[in-house]
Amino acid sequence: MKNKIALFLALVLSLSTAAMTACGESAEETTADTADTAAGEAVETEYDPYSEYDYGGKALRVYSSADEFDSTNAHFLIGGTGETNGEIVNDAVYARNIKVEEGLNVKLEYTTCDWTYSDIAAGIDQLIMAGDSVYDVVINDIFRLVEAGIKGQLHNVARTDKLNLDAAYWYTEAMEDLVMVPGAMYIMMSDYFADSLASAHVLYYNKDVILNNYSDANYLHNIILEGGFTQDVMVEIMETCSVDLDGNGKWEQGDLMGYIVPGYWGPMMPVVTGFGVQYIDRDENGNVSFNFNNERSVEVITACNELFHHERSLRAVDGETLQGTVHTLMANGQAVFGGYLRLSDFGKMRDYETTVGLSPYPKLNTAQENYISSLHDTSEVGSVLLTTPVGDLDFVFTCIEFLTKEAAEMVIPVWFEEALKVKYSSGTEDAEILDIIRNSIDRPFALAYQSALGGYPLPACFLNLINKNSNDFASNYQSTKVAGEAALASVVEAYKSNLASGN
Repeated sequence: MKNKIALFLALVLSLSTAAMTACGESAEETTADTADTAAGEAVETEYDPYSEYDYGGKALRVYSSADEFDSTNAHFLIGGTGETNGEIVNDAVYARNIKVEEGLNVKLEYTTCDWTYSDIAAGIDQLIMAGDSVYDVVINDIFRLVEAGIKGQLHNVARTDKLNLDAAYWYTEAMEDLVMVPGAMYIMMSDYFADSLASAHVLYYNKDVILNNYSDANYLHNIILEGGFTQDVMVEIMETCSVDLDGNGKWEQGDLMGYIVPGYWGPMMPVVTGFGVQYIDRDENGNVSFNFNNERSVEVITACNELFHHERSLRAVDGETLQGTVHTLMANGQAVFGGYLRLSDFGKMRDYETTVGLSPYPKLNTAQENYISSLHDTSEVGSVLLTTPVGDLDFVFTCIEFLTKEAAEMVIPVWFEEALKVKYSSGTEDAEILDIIRNSIDRPFALAYQSALGGYPLPACFLNLINKNSNDFASNYQSTKVAGEAALASVVEAYKSNLASGN
């Protein structure tokens, strides 16, 4: 490619010189003018960040999740189809990958896997035990990759200087929220590992009923932009807009319900996260400790129970299921709010009969400064397996950095600006909310560590109480804290052991 470009430029230069001579200017004059230009002024050329790299066609082997067991994967933004097909997002992914391949002189080899969260741990164990360097990068569920990091099966991201974690295309604050021992970072979240964005929880709502009840389809939208969307506002809208369609005095499926929340576990994770619980503190040395036994946690539990157990919430508890998916019920206009959907679900709503708006999850109250958008414990993020030779790490992380930088410039803008904001969006109002959601992704600690800490603290101290409709946070905390603190200490020691062994 570079040789072809050089030959092309040489040909253009020779043709240009010949044309000037043919127009009456002598070759001597042309040469003199060129020399004067070179002597009198420096010709500015744009810096090429790829120029110092040439990996001789070496392959970067990426094992990318493609299962849809738990709502999302973003392989379409990572590997794509591997060819152009006229679809704007896929073609942007293809162009990004080709640019990085040619710029670094590498070969991107994508292999898709269909591991569900039940399969991942055994799959990684098998790869590690085999000792073969089969894949360099593994993209899969965050809570399982956190477990792999604790077990010492992943390379330490904190030891490389090839990633520009100060750049906006890295979700550095979220990555740092997972660091429990200074210098021990094993998870990557960025615009390349695109499920870090695509799997963000979004609260969808029925704009038609908003219009019917408030004479303004943008009533809620304007509240969101002003920073005023709180739990109280959500409850008020639920009560105002829901309708007992059969008039039997009961709120049940078939009525226009206030809120679809198909379970207390996953569907309530983004609600708790959105209410701003800060689970851990870090001292000046980076040591972590739990610090959520406070009045805010009590307020969070109370507010969550008011939402989940509200008579106008269509919920599933104790193994029950809804008749139809959240998508189906929202499409048919059977609820005001629909929970447990992700940002990438927006692209599936073009054929809805109902006009749908999107929102971040509400704040706990007006004192909360920012909206907080939650990922999920199965959001798919990046890691580098320990089987990758240490001598290859600079190569691997350099490739990841360039793929991430180019994702931010070539892929995410197309998906976010041209696909979601134009193709799927109902107006510029949705675009404003998309920006809020993207900029508010934070605090993955509790959902990423819920398995490694034995169900502590998010399920043990919040979700289980919601299931029981109990506001007795204090007693529940006291009964679970010994086990939770022991689990935390065990994880911290495992990370310290990893660091001591050089990882």
